[in-house]
Amino acid sequence: SQFSRSEIERRLDLEPSRIVVIPPGVTSRNGSARNGGAREPMVLFVGSLFNRRGLPDLIAAFAQATTDPAHARLAIVGGDRTWPRQDLASIAGAHGVQARTEFRRYAPDRELDDLYARASVFSFLSEYEGFGMTPLEALSAGVPPLRSASLARGRPASSGVTSKRRTLPSRSSATAVGPVVGSFCFVSAPPP
Repeated sequence: SQFSRSEIERRLDLEPSRIVVIPPGVTSRNGSARNGGAREPMVLFVGSLFNRRGLPDLIAAFAQATTDPAHARLAIVGGDRTWPRQDLASIAGAHGVQARTEFRRYAPDRELDDLYARASVFSFLSEYEGFGMTPLEALSAGVPPLRSASLARGRPASSGVTSKRRTLPSRSSATAVGPVVGSFCFVSAPPP
């Protein structure tokens, strides 16, 4: 992305002519929901687990937003690369959602396709990314992404739900997750 390019130029002091940006591609996911289009009340995160990706905030917002649809699930898929270590299972336990939160270090493509087909919303609350590929995978599967405003880094927000910059677990963020998970409806980001 152009954001990554500017970071490379600035941090490595390279001439702009030495950097070529290749537009990113995305794996198209089989997003047709099972059971004639109905999705489960599930929030999905896919990606390596880094501290900057706001997973404790996601867990807290999930707990706050899903008190009414108590059957809602949170699936977090990715290898744990947090440093300092974040004990996400304990965080889920502290919020009372450990039994409804599934952690997977890895999921093969077939299982990922199934998760995307079942999910009602995809969450990606990263504070810092050059370009978030998994939100695009979610869109290719027909799953609206909930993402932090900082992910755009000056690019216009795409369809989905945009959280306020790192204010989770705010009431507005939990309110944004709740309707999507609870009634399977699409929530669009408010205009800037």
